[in-house]
Amino acid sequence: LLFSAVICTASKELRVYPEYRINGDKVYYTYIELKEADAETFEILDDRYAKDKNNLYFEGKVLEGIKLEDFTYIGYFYGKTSNAVYIGANKIEKADVSSFIPLGFSYSKDKNYIFFTVRIIENADTKSFQLLNNKYSKDKDHVYFWGEKIEGADALTFEILNDEFAKDKSRVYNNRRIVEKADPETFSVLEG
Repeated sequence: LLFSAVICTASKELRVYPEYRINGDKVYYTYIELKEADAETFEILDDRYAKDKNNLYFEGKVLEGIKLEDFTYIGYFYGKTSNAVYIGANKIEKADVSSFIPLGFSYSKDKNYIFFTVRIIENADTKSFQLLNNKYSKDKDHVYFWGEKIEGADALTFEILNDEFAKDKSRVYNNRRIVEKADPETFSVLEG
C-alpha cells in the first residue's frame, strides 16, 4: 500500500484502480483501452462504475440512455437517476427511486419491495427483512437463499452455522439443500 501511495505521489501520469487504469491521456478497463473516455475528467466511482465529462461507464462499457448529470452512484454497484434505479447496467423495474436503499450482497429494498439483483422477492416483508450473510436472508415469515424462498424453513429459529451450513428447529441446511437425517439439536460444524 505504501508503495502504491509513493508511485501516485511521485507521478500523476499513472493512476491505477482495481479494474480501471489511467495512463497519460488513455483510460483502460482491465487491459482494454476505452477509446471514447476522456482521461482528464475520468472519475472512478467504484470497481465497476466510472464517468467522465461525456459518458457513464459500467465495466468499461458506455451506459446508453442514462443522463450523466442525473446519475448518482449510491454504493454496492447501484446507481440511480431521478426516475430509475440500476444495479450495474441493469434497470430495476418497479423500484421506487426516493425510498430505494442498497443493503449489500445484491440485495436492496424500497418502501414496497425487497430485491435480489433486479428481481422482486415475492411476498418478502420490507419492515422485518434482514441480511444474515452473503447467502441467507430472512423476514418475519420466510428464509431466503440468494433471493429464493427456502420452503418450510422456520424464520424464527433459523440460524447460520458457517458459510455453508445453517439450521432451524426442524432441519439442517447445506446452502439451500436440506441435509437428510441431520439432527438440528446435535448438528455442529467441525472446523479445520
